[in-house]
Amino acid sequence: MKVSLAIIDDFFPDFNEVREFALSCDFEQAPKFVDGHNYPRHVEIKDDHFKSYVASLMTLGMGFGGVQIRHAAFVSAVKGFKTQQWIHADNICAKFAAVCHLHNIHGTGTMFFEHHQYGHDMVPPVSEEMAAQLRDDGNKDDANVWRTTDYAASRCNRLYMFPTERFHGRWPRFSEIEEAEDARLTMVLFFDVH
Repeated sequence: MKVSLAIIDDFFPDFNEVREFALSCDFEQAPKFVDGHNYPRHVEIKDDHFKSYVASLMTLGMGFGGVQIRHAAFVSAVKGFKTQQWIHADNICAKFAAVCHLHNIHGTGTMFFEHHQYGHDMVPPVSEEMAAQLRDDGNKDDANVWRTTDYAASRCNRLYMFPTERFHGRWPRFSEIEEAEDARLTMVLFFDVH
C-alpha cells in the first residue's frame, strides 16, 4: 500500500455516539508509553470490539483488508496542552497513522513538514547524532528549519491516514480553548496492513 495521505470524510456512521464515548473518558491521566514520554490528555482505547469496528470501517473506506490496530487513543487538546515534541514522526509505533477529528473547529488539522538541512519529509536512516538533532528541531517553529509540504484540514468526522515516517505536527500547535467539550478532540490510530 503506497499512500502518503488518504482522507475519508463522514467516517463514523454513528458519529455522535463515538464523540460522546470519547468525551466520557478521563483525560486527566498522562500515561507513559514505549518511547518513555508521558502524553497528557491522551486516553488509550482498550475496547477490542471498538477497535475491530474502526478497523472494519477503514477496510470499507479504503478497500484494503487486514488492518491491525497497534494503538488507539482519544486526545483532547485544551489550553495549556503540550506534548513532548511538536514536529515528529511516529515510525516506532506502526507503519501507518490515522487521525479522526471528533470536533468542528475550523482552521485546525495536521501539518506535514520537510527538514531543510536534511531535505527529508520522512525519517531517513539516521545516526544517533542526527536523531538527536531531529528531536531537538521538532520543537522549533522556524521556517529555516522546517518547510511545510502538506496539510490535512480538520472537518468534523474526517479521518486521514499517512505513513508514520512522515514528519508532522498538530496545527495550530497550541489551543486557546479551555473547555473539553469545545476543544480539539481526536481519535489517533497507529496500524499496520497485512
